Amino acid sequence: MPGKSVEDIDIAWFEDAASEAVDNGAIRIADDFVLDIMFTACGQTYESLKLHAITVYIEDIPVKIVDFAG
Repeated sequence: MPGKSVEDIDIAWFEDAASEAVDNGAIRIADDFVLDIMFTACGQTYESLKLHAITVYIEDIPVKIVDFAG
């Protein structure tokens, strides 16, 4: 991210999603724009959605998203 806020992320937050640093199952990074890293969404996890992962290109930049079925 432009303001380099991501450099403050502690890898331990990903190991313990129930930690005090993780609010409601998400890590919020506020920089030039806000980015939420969510551990679950609508009851789905990375494991349950990874089969639906696709890559789209926005101005030649690859962006990973889930398809419509996901």
